[in-house]
Amino acid sequence: MTPTRSYIICAMPRSGTHLLGEALTNTGIAGKPDEYFICDANGRLPNEVGHVAETYGCMTLPEFRDFVLQFGSTPNGVFGITIMDTYLSQIVKNYRQLPAYRHLTKKQLLDDLFYEPQYIWLIRQDKVKQAISWSKALQTDVWGEHGNAAISSRTHISPQAPSFTYKGIERLRRTLVKAEARWEKYFQENNIQPFKVIYEELVHHYEQTAVDILDFLDIPIPADLTFAERRLQKQAGALNEEWENRYYQIHHTRFLMLTWYGIKLRHRLQRITVRRWLRQLLER
Repeated sequence: MTPTRSYIICAMPRSGTHLLGEALTNTGIAGKPDEYFICDANGRLPNEVGHVAETYGCMTLPEFRDFVLQFGSTPNGVFGITIMDTYLSQIVKNYRQLPAYRHLTKKQLLDDLFYEPQYIWLIRQDKVKQAISWSKALQTDVWGEHGNAAISSRTHISPQAPSFTYKGIERLRRTLVKAEARWEKYFQENNIQPFKVIYEELVHHYEQTAVDILDFLDIPIPADLTFAERRLQKQAGALNEEWENRYYQIHHTRFLMLTWYGIKLRHRLQRITVRRWLRQLLER
């Protein structure tokens, strides 16, 4: 299937991709964006029942691409896909193994794979909340909830109570900041003007955001456009708030300690400098 229009939602984990994907899918005319190309560090394309290419009988990368184009499109020919910075480089590496893609730039390769897609850049402004949500999902393998059904990456989940670690959350927060910078660099280097969606605004303007994206993609909007029923449930709760409070308590304590040590070090260096100056003065 050759899409008439296509787009990529560029994001990082816990930035609202399930929410935005649901909103666009629920229009019935904006494709069915999802993480079809999600892969691990080794480039494998897993889903809840194993290797996604084998699951659907697609044994080669070109076959898998063709399947995704069909699966992620709506009848009007619009295709959507979500891609995270965490595995974008692995997608490029996989397809560069094929002669047709070997010498293409990242932008050229994505243009060829997805028929010159437009870009939607999904950002979550509160990186601490995002990192906390990511930390919980990594530990519980629950990435979303549709009704009473959990969205996970494995078939057999061994539920465990997630544990708080300041260092783990801070590491994820820094990863998010760096990833956002990489997306921004990609857009700047390739003269791309993405449609920017802010998660904190999306949660309050679900349908309007989808309509704005339809307009950006130049998709004709019917006068009687009706959204399908929302099924995605909010995940953040009291535990997220507790972790956020603990994070900032530790963060502020560490900041005060570093500031105090910095002042002490500066005073010590000043004393050393004065002693050296006096010594040099006396030796003249």
